Amino acid sequence: MAVHSKPGEKVWFYAGTDRIAGLLWIPEGMKDGERLPAIVIARGFGSVKEFINPGFAPVLNDAGYIVLGFDYRGVNESEGMPGRLIPTEHAEDIRAGISFLQTLSQVDPEKIGLLGDSMGASHVIYAAAHDPRAKCVISYGGPGDGDRWFRSLVGYERYLGWKARIEAERLQRVITGKSTYVSAFDFLSFSQREREEWEGMRKSFPATLPDITLETVEAYLEYKPEQFVAQISPRAVMLVTVATSVVVPPDEAVSLYEKALEPKKLWIIPPASASFRYATHMEGHGYSGYLADAFIDWFKQWIPPERGA
Repeated sequence: MAVHSKPGEKVWFYAGTDRIAGLLWIPEGMKDGERLPAIVIARGFGSVKEFINPGFAPVLNDAGYIVLGFDYRGVNESEGMPGRLIPTEHAEDIRAGISFLQTLSQVDPEKIGLLGDSMGASHVIYAAAHDPRAKCVISYGGPGDGDRWFRSLVGYERYLGWKARIEAERLQRVITGKSTYVSAFDFLSFSQREREEWEGMRKSFPATLPDITLETVEAYLEYKPEQFVAQISPRAVMLVTVATSVVVPPDEAVSLYEKALEPKKLWIIPPASASFRYATHMEGHGYSGYLADAFIDWFKQWIPPERGA
């Protein structure tokens, strides 16, 4: 299956009082009165909506699905305090996306699914657990417990250092109302190679991976979507990870799977089939070929498109 691209339609909707910038992809050739299932795609930490276009939105369109991508609050064109990326609020942005899709005449409101990768994979778990309108979920490479994930990522000594910074800044923030900003690269502990890849992406997408508030780090350490994953049942959830993943270890997907209830599926992509180190954000790469086929097969099982002749 070839990766290809087509521009989405610019759309706007609200999450709370913040205006959210989105892109909508609608399959070509829809007939009057036809309604198709829709997918909300939630990308990773600090990603922008344009990342959805090259890799997967057009492929889903070809399979008969309407696709919505968006900028989270605090990122790129969406409103909200820049760099304040609160995970539970980003999960609410996904829920607002579901509501927006239900206003569209082309969408079957009973067939809306969620697809998230990296941190977006955590957000779709949290959103679906709290919103029964999400009829099925694919969670690709996201942490189930933010504190456990972060400690494994940075090591215990650096973890304690971050905790001390968070506690001191919390006291400052409550008195002054001002937030301290840190590099998202430091939070995510990217290697030099990954920093270089992201810096290259910033040439095309300057809003990608902004500096973040320490409140953001604090919120992610408190974020534990696996506490809610069982609430998705009896709707279906597919947990996907890569055996070679190091930014979000495969153990996170395994833990989510163990806590989820049926119907559920765990797919650990073997090293021979995935040379990348984590559920990559890079312009949609990783959403092609057999991976896209597997995702589409899952959606067709639970929210199949029924197109007229």
